[in-house]
Amino acid sequence: MAKTVMPEVRIDEQLFRLLHNPGQLAALVALEKGPASKSDIARELGMRLNKADYDVGELEKMGLVEPIGTEMRRGQKTTIYRAVMRPILDNEEWAELSQEDRERLVLWTYQLLLRDVTVAWRARTLQARVESHNTRSPLRVDKQGWIKLNEILDDTREAVRKVEVESVDRERETDDESNPTNVRVGLFCFELPPGTNLVN
Repeated sequence: MAKTVMPEVRIDEQLFRLLHNPGQLAALVALEKGPASKSDIARELGMRLNKADYDVGELEKMGLVEPIGTEMRRGQKTTIYRAVMRPILDNEEWAELSQEDRERLVLWTYQLLLRDVTVAWRARTLQARVESHNTRSPLRVDKQGWIKLNEILDDTREAVRKVEVESVDRERETDDESNPTNVRVGLFCFELPPGTNLVN
């Protein structure tokens, strides 16, 4: 089976709608983890099947998910879906969002990261490898320093993305499906209120 990297696409009005539709957003996140049926999503998210059916249908209309085939389950054909794009925002698009919408997106990202950490901890993979990076850096910076920090993180995200593409290319060349490892990389920089203790 040909290996692909999930493409990143610019966010548009359809994706903005997801900020105000938790069910569809959760269904998209579930499908970004891997292919699943509507019943799989309903079971994972604890929702009714007709709600999952509607949410996945809306995501398909927006071009965010697509059917990739069918499986026989309990004597019936079940359609399997996958996410086909990974939404991102550039600085101009991010500035167009209200602070409430920015916070909603960021908190969603934090929730996903905490879930990923929990899954890794339970599976004993959180620190299975010695070569791992986990840091928290309390800092004091001025406005120029704040801008520079976020530029560094933007550059790092691009570098991280390049590593994934290179890994997929190597997997294609060797046709070794057991080699790649699922990982999560979190990059965050946020302001704390004045007077916050830098150590704690």
